[in-house]
Amino acid sequence: MELVSPATFLYSFLAPSPFIDHNDDETSETSINLSSYTTSQKILVSLFLIHYINRSIIYTYRAPNIAPINLMVFSSAILFNLINGYSIGRWISVFGNYPEEKYKELSFILGVIIFFIGMWINIDHDNILFELRRKNQSKISLEKKFDIKNDDEKNQSDDNSNNSMNDIRKKYFIPNEKLFYYVSCPSYLGETIEWIGFAIACWYSLPALLFALATPANLFPRARQTLKWYRENFKEYPKERKAIIPFIW
Repeated sequence: MELVSPATFLYSFLAPSPFIDHNDDETSETSINLSSYTTSQKILVSLFLIHYINRSIIYTYRAPNIAPINLMVFSSAILFNLINGYSIGRWISVFGNYPEEKYKELSFILGVIIFFIGMWINIDHDNILFELRRKNQSKISLEKKFDIKNDDEKNQSDDNSNNSMNDIRKKYFIPNEKLFYYVSCPSYLGETIEWIGFAIACWYSLPALLFALATPANLFPRARQTLKWYRENFKEYPKERKAIIPFIW
């Protein structure tokens, strides 16, 4: 569903502007002239596409498994990505002011740095989860193959609630590496930082700013729910661990 966003973004960025007379440009209707875009525009486009290529293609390929998604959530996500991709692409291409030398400005450089810091946090902690899931799946497969049961399962085989809890504890785990030591959802934190950096680099872009605000509005409640779920299902879950912002929330 996230592949919709880069596709729409590219279309809106490359489509001819209705505010410019293209009749004098013989090549405008037959080819894409990338030289007509500034270096600043190209960098911003690259940032957007790098994130979504990783998220919609590379992430999907590398993830050991992906949970099913509700149809309403799926439809809402597609609608949001259509609007978001189109509006940001159009702003960078037509409505925004991104001259050739803008990429040398301090705010632009700072925004790009923040973007890549957020992306590194996102990918690095995704990698931790992927590795733990693979190890967990291998362990479950081994137990099924040799019909191995731990002591709790042997003693509680007739208790449905305990069996259900055992299933959860076998399928899920508590990550404790790097930022997982402080928050439940560091990947969400990284993605939020990414789009804050992107909005700074795009300044001033209303669609990018709205996206930077929409990201925590979407991810923070999800992080809170994740923290609540862990605390309900794992009594040993660290009480000092926060949802998404270390030491704060």
